[in-house]
Amino acid sequence: MKIVRRPIPVPLHSANLYDIAQAEAYLSHMASRGFFVKKIGLITTFEKNSPEKTKYRLEPVKKENEKPDEEIREYYETQGWKYICTFSSFQIYQAIRMDAMEIHTDPITQSETFASLNKRTKYMFWYITILYSSCIVVTLYTLLHIHPVYFRVSSIYNIAQIPMMLMFLYAIWSSFWDYRKIKKLKQQLDAGVRMKHDVKYKPSYGRYFSLAVPIIILAYMFLASQYNKKVYWEESLFTYNGSIPTISINALESAPNFSIEYGIDSVGDNISYVSHHWTELSPQAYQIKEQGRLEGKMNKDAAPVSSPFMETEYYNMRFQFLSKILFDEMLQNKVDKGSYDTVQYHNIQNTNFDEATLVESGGIQILFARTGKDVIYVAYHGNGKLETVVEEIYDAVTTFKEKK
Repeated sequence: MKIVRRPIPVPLHSANLYDIAQAEAYLSHMASRGFFVKKIGLITTFEKNSPEKTKYRLEPVKKENEKPDEEIREYYETQGWKYICTFSSFQIYQAIRMDAMEIHTDPITQSETFASLNKRTKYMFWYITILYSSCIVVTLYTLLHIHPVYFRVSSIYNIAQIPMMLMFLYAIWSSFWDYRKIKKLKQQLDAGVRMKHDVKYKPSYGRYFSLAVPIIILAYMFLASQYNKKVYWEESLFTYNGSIPTISINALESAPNFSIEYGIDSVGDNISYVSHHWTELSPQAYQIKEQGRLEGKMNKDAAPVSSPFMETEYYNMRFQFLSKILFDEMLQNKVDKGSYDTVQYHNIQNTNFDEATLVESGGIQILFARTGKDVIYVAYHGNGKLETVVEEIYDAVTTFKEKK
């Protein structure tokens, strides 16, 4: 006699147990190969012995994982059935002799044993449907209301949203079919039609698919998050010697007393830095920030900006049509229209970019531009004119694209 432990077999997954005839057939099939189930859980225990033709029956319980009373157990044994274990919503019995009498001979009486399970699966269906539908609505609202493409490319923490929605939909679909199976079975018994037992076991890829979907989604979410951690980096511009898809603020600040600030701010972040991350929609995403300062004597005729800065966001999109969507979303949502009295838009015509718009708001000049799969956003506050360096930015983007 040998004990064999395995991860829970797919046909004995809690959802698949609702296909009672096939679950019973599976246990009989395993016994015919010499594997007799002893305990079902995340790890299922089989006893390895000589192959034997054996029948199994699944009895619904009123409460999850409820064990049978001693009197019930003894009565079933007199009928030829030995209690094996309880798993999820069913007690599992094994025939101790082939002439064992059926546990239930009256389908209407047997229907009463399914009343509690029918209510429980109905409750779980509606509970899961309401809960997960609410989660889907909130997620969709977030994606669709808060510029969906930009929301998904600008942060490395949004990977899980679409896979999670798929899991929510799968859970709703799965709970519906569980409820439907038990409801139809109870209706059949109420009509006086006996349950089918001793059917031939037929391996079904659908059962494997029922577990594969959430496993694949969870695996994708895990691997994507690990890949994000691997490819994400941030470095101070003072030590960074690689290329960047934009120009430096030095191209706009010509004063001899101008300098770029480096170092760490009060919360421990780099003052001037370049960072890179990855998302499903944008395999290459960069953020660059330069903080400058004018030192010494200021011009008396004008009031120059003493702390110029430039912030750049660059996205190389996976598909070219997404660059147009991202451009429109950024143009619509990256300008804080409520903070300033006037916001001026200027479409730049004479440019190599496929599309470029300059926005001025509250002393900040912002360039939105795209070319091919590339989209760039440059926000500048300083003493120069951003429009004068648009073609230099285009050259930086296209040159950087060729180096990747």
